[in-house]
Amino acid sequence: MNSRKGFSLIEVVVSMSIFVLVMISFSVMFAGVLKTYQKGRNINENVENAQFAMSLLGKTIRTSTLKSPTGTNTGKTIIVYDYSQGLTNSGLCIKYTFQANSLTREEADVDEAGCRVGTVFGSSVNMTSGEVDGNFFTTSSDGNTAGESLAVGRVTISMEIATGVGNAKTEDTILQTTVSLRDYGVSNIGIDINP
Repeated sequence: MNSRKGFSLIEVVVSMSIFVLVMISFSVMFAGVLKTYQKGRNINENVENAQFAMSLLGKTIRTSTLKSPTGTNTGKTIIVYDYSQGLTNSGLCIKYTFQANSLTREEADVDEAGCRVGTVFGSSVNMTSGEVDGNFFTTSSDGNTAGESLAVGRVTISMEIATGVGNAKTEDTILQTTVSLRDYGVSNIGIDINP
């Protein structure tokens, strides 16, 4: 007589089936958590890139003269002449555009008089990643020939960063900032234009 006892074949098959079902459940749960983590990481990266682009945009606009559009306007494109940059001239003509789900920057090394709509700009550089849309709300600086400042110009930048992909968009993250122009030659702030 055999005194050794063991598991029957049916018991082994049932226990293996239960083990496989538990492992499949954990694998599906882990895959879902990993997908959610990656999506959150991508959204965070897109927001960080948009914040960096907005900060760079603000610094550039702050030291610039608004060339287009003039007056009080809303649009997808602005052209500024930045006095703090430039290679051969005293500044740099820069065009910022919200197009094709990104914010782009184009440059032209021309003098201030040549910086306008119709200027031939260099190649377009994407400043953001992910799906980004936005608008520029502009008010030009205003001064008179007597050296009196009538109005300080400002640019409000509003950016929407998509948090979904394609048709699965859920909510947009909205970033907004307003930058005052230090448009010294036009608004006559802080300098004497008649030395």
